[in-house]
Amino acid sequence: MLLGPTNSLSAWLDASLGMNPDLLHLPGLCLVLAAVLSQYIYLPARAAFTLGMTAQLDAARSLGAGPLRRFTRVALLLAWPAIAAGALLVAIETLNDYGAVRYFGERTLTTAVFRSWGGLYDLDSALRLGSVLILLVDALLWVDRRSRRWAGRSTDQVPTTPILPTGHRAAIAVGWCAMVLALGAGLPLAKILVDVAQASSLTDWQEMGPAFSNTLLVAALAAAVTLAAAVAFTFRERHGQSGLWAIRLANLGYAIPGAVIAVGAMAAVGAIDRSDCLPFPLIGSLGLLIHALAARFLAVGNQPLRAGLEHQPKALDESAQLLGASPLRIFRRINLPLFRPALIAATMLVAIDFIQELLLTLILRPFASIR
Repeated sequence: MLLGPTNSLSAWLDASLGMNPDLLHLPGLCLVLAAVLSQYIYLPARAAFTLGMTAQLDAARSLGAGPLRRFTRVALLLAWPAIAAGALLVAIETLNDYGAVRYFGERTLTTAVFRSWGGLYDLDSALRLGSVLILLVDALLWVDRRSRRWAGRSTDQVPTTPILPTGHRAAIAVGWCAMVLALGAGLPLAKILVDVAQASSLTDWQEMGPAFSNTLLVAALAAAVTLAAAVAFTFRERHGQSGLWAIRLANLGYAIPGAVIAVGAMAAVGAIDRSDCLPFPLIGSLGLLIHALAARFLAVGNQPLRAGLEHQPKALDESAQLLGASPLRIFRRINLPLFRPALIAATMLVAIDFIQELLLTLILRPFASIR
């Protein structure tokens, strides 16, 4: 924590400017989480804004609406599914966060689950608290579904031509983006690099290569599995009504702490390992780690794809049906190419979550599969 009461940046600000900021409180925790989790809203929103609003914005411009009015009354409303999906991920991630709230000394349901389970060895209390957490996330998902019903938000799918700000507006935009980037990534990354450069030895640098390649391998494989499942769920939501309850149930995995999913995965495959029906153990394998990561972060991949699909008008599917195309062909030739920006955003979010997941990876680390 660079801005703690006794840390390096606070000491420098105190000596240079006479100010000693302290973020180790609840508002500071909210600021840190907002800076770090802003990517969950930025990436889906950017995909929505670039996906195509040309006809709607041109119509508003022809009616005399200025840039701010076009943004608030047209573009923002059309991009609302993507923004709401990102906000939902931020809310769920905040509910499920353990490391930050533990460091800041704040009490949440997640810290209570770990305290009951790991400190007091009270599994029943931990399960009850985890159930409350899942119910809260289910309520958020229900609110999200209700908020999407009141209006259609399909667009023309023509890439939007960006209008770049000039003058003081450009300076304000660049300054704001730079501040968010510095708080969310710049300062923490700079601190980590300085510590690594000061404390690392040659042996540490030699060991970093295999660790880096293993991280990329796990992130790539888990992202492929997660996005394949998310795309299949998106197809089912677009072209069928059966099985929607299973999709909603699968999205609840994001609300469960990583350690709980890891222990549950080991308990599920423990009987298979004890029966010796397979020539290799499942516990400690790369496959079990990828399965657990996919179950944990499926909602991260599913939400941006759902938001991107809502921008596609149903008339496209109906025209293809009149020409005799099957639902699978319609999804593969029409729907999937059109929400490519949302798919890229989902890939980035899923990969980031996989790389930073600690507890689940620590428990299920593949001892034999990755060396």
